Amino acid sequence: ATRGVRCFVQPIVDVSKGEVRCFEALMRLRAPGGKVVAPGSFIEVAERSGLISPLWEALMKQALPMLKDDAIRQRFGDRFLLSVNLSTRQLMDPSLLDTLLEALDRHGIPCHRLQIEVTETSVLSDPVKAFRILDRIRAAGIRVALDDFGSGYSSLAQLTSMPMDTVKLRLGGLCCGFAMIDRYYLTCQSLLRRFRVYASVD
Repeated sequence: ATRGVRCFVQPIVDVSKGEVRCFEALMRLRAPGGKVVAPGSFIEVAERSGLISPLWEALMKQALPMLKDDAIRQRFGDRFLLSVNLSTRQLMDPSLLDTLLEALDRHGIPCHRLQIEVTETSVLSDPVKAFRILDRIRAAGIRVALDDFGSGYSSLAQLTSMPMDTVKLRLGGLCCGFAMIDRYYLTCQSLLRRFRVYASVD
């Protein structure tokens, strides 16, 4: 199954400066007939079957070398991040940090060039365990982003205690959050002060 893994990258751009700040590595599978399969069609099955780890390792083998690619470095510099998504099963694996460090060491990549992305659902499935693991990852110099955040007041309140460096908000969720009643104002201001905040447009 890992032979079919393909890495696609999506740039995250600072529109105020026109600079690429990060490339997000997106996992896709190429079926025998050549069709590219989106993750919604296989991630859940991969998690249940235990295949998610080898699939993710195959993705990293393709993604990490771009940080040392001469052509990419000449075009985008040496400061952009590589961001990769983690599933709930991966996040809750006690050996996650060791896996990340081994992959980075294998390719000669410093920790501060990597960012992992987790969803709110994954973190809140076992927040005590998730916070402990994410704290260790951040202490090692790897950045942590909360992906696709933005569903309501309680979520914003919970976010302030999460061990994150970056919050990615879908544009629709961002607009709704700031258009809500006045009591959201202070929470949103606190959010902007504590994290790098990006709005994604799909």
